[in-house]
Amino acid sequence: MSRAIIVTCVVVASFTVVSLAHAAFVSTATGGAQSVTSASLSPASALGGSCNSGTASLHWTATPSTFADGYEILRGTASGGPYTHLASVSGRTTVTYNDSTIGSSGSKYYVVKATKGNWRSASTSQVRVFGC
Repeated sequence: MSRAIIVTCVVVASFTVVSLAHAAFVSTATGGAQSVTSASLSPASALGGSCNSGTASLHWTATPSTFADGYEILRGTASGGPYTHLASVSGRTTVTYNDSTIGSSGSKYYVVKATKGNWRSASTSQVRVFGC
């Protein structure tokens, strides 16, 4: 004898009705359209140098980037580098530097980078100055 068992399940769902008639939404955004500007820091150009009485005199054309705040001067002992930091000069319109530590023998190779805070441009072409 077999018995059949029938199970009946009843599911009751409960919903709460919320009226949005009294809801208020407030925007705290101010202002209008926002714009983002980006720029690159252009290097100085036309780096030149000469030697006179134990001092290398460097000169260059200022970067066209009006937001630049100065230049970093780097020096190496081999053509193509590596270069090490020699000095920093302030002001976008400062376009000269005198290196009195060049020594009297060998050649030194210089490059200049425009700066803005911690940003650095690409290097100028190098210039070779003979020991004075």
